[in-house]
Amino acid sequence: IKIRAFYARRMFRIWPLYYLIFVLGFFILPCFEIFHIPTQQEVLENHFWVNFWCYLIILPNLAFALFSENSGAVPNIGQSWSIGVEEQFYLIWPWLIRYTRRHFKVLIGSILIILILKGLFWFLWWKFPSHNMNVIKDLLVMSKIECMAMGGIGAYILFFNKETLKHFIFKPIIQVLAYISIPFMLWFTHIWIQNGVHLLYGTAFLVIIMNISSNPNSLVKLEYKWLNFLGNISYGVYMYHLMVVVAILNLA
Repeated sequence: IKIRAFYARRMFRIWPLYYLIFVLGFFILPCFEIFHIPTQQEVLENHFWVNFWCYLIILPNLAFALFSENSGAVPNIGQSWSIGVEEQFYLIWPWLIRYTRRHFKVLIGSILIILILKGLFWFLWWKFPSHNMNVIKDLLVMSKIECMAMGGIGAYILFFNKETLKHFIFKPIIQVLAYISIPFMLWFTHIWIQNGVHLLYGTAFLVIIMNISSNPNSLVKLEYKWLNFLGNISYGVYMYHLMVVVAILNLA
């Protein structure tokens, strides 16, 4: 595992657009009424430098958690919280995989440890509510590193060619259940427990991704030029989409 090359690729892929959005969100878009979001604009103005430094060092999820009680997010670039989670994941994961041999146990253990931490701090927040507890709770809720670890499980199964697990995941009935479960959970899961079922979403998407990418008999095929093109620009679409939505709503 060439960690330096891995980090270089990730930096050149993620940082240029991230910091462009950073500059737009803090210094340019607030100058135009069309991009105004009332409550979030007030949070940015009242806590400018805290937000600024958090976003600058790629901790937007921390800024989001600090001001979540006031609908806190820097207007038009609040979606950057997930980039912070991704980058924090990258700080740990390559080293963990490189210097351990029992990868599967590490993956399962990581998921369990993160879930225990989340459950513990949720209980402490519920029992001893305070601003600091709310910040920790929200920070942990936004950190979906256990879902990324599930992606690692899929990579482990494919890389080491675990035939028994692949055979199970590639079964048509398992594929059908994965596709059905997602709209079912979206429709029937109450919003207040959505964060409690994200591992179920992760499981469903893991099955779907593994089949689409590696199963020649996948029920769904996505190898089309136009979809490949959308995949190539998806990061940009994600980072720009919020400002476009805000502009359209303010024009309406």
